[in-house]
Amino acid sequence: MGSKRHQDGRLRTAIRANKKNNGAARKQEEENGKFLMVRALTLAAVMAMVAFCVAIGGGVALLFIAVIFFGLFVYAVWAKAGAGGNAEGD
Repeated sequence: MGSKRHQDGRLRTAIRANKKNNGAARKQEEENGKFLMVRALTLAAVMAMVAFCVAIGGGVALLFIAVIFFGLFVYAVWAKAGAGGNAEGD
């Protein structure tokens, strides 16, 4: 069965390995959270732009919305790439 000291050593090693794994999982959760936040902000911005378009009601507003939406899309892709993921998708 082994000595008490040997059992303690194995237990400590298992705890250390578990802590490392938890750190990696926490980092992945943070990255997913960042991406979800960017997606939620993009959705909120799109809704605001649609409301703006309805309030003004014109072609200029539609052009304005298209430009901002494209900028947000580029920002979302850039933020995902900057967060450590790849820009092509997971």
